[in-house]
Amino acid sequence: APPTADESDGAEELIEEAFVNRKSQIQNLPEPVTTFGRALRQLREPESFLFPGTSDWLASIGWLDEVEGFRAMVEAFRLDLQRWTAA
Repeated sequence: APPTADESDGAEELIEEAFVNRKSQIQNLPEPVTTFGRALRQLREPESFLFPGTSDWLASIGWLDEVEGFRAMVEAFRLDLQRWTAA
């Protein structure tokens, strides 16, 4: 039988709290990060971001240059992902 509320180990509450915390963290991100996240989520070929060959997805996103230092940050993020996938 599943545990009753009194027998619960508290996992459900921890999961709910983590979900709420993550949601509030996402809502508090700076607009450029949120916009980039949306664009990355809609990307059909992640390889064009992670391992650009003939086409580099980042090169096609001009608005990255509108926020000082943002393109460099995104490129550093890509390098971290490349190192992680190579490990």
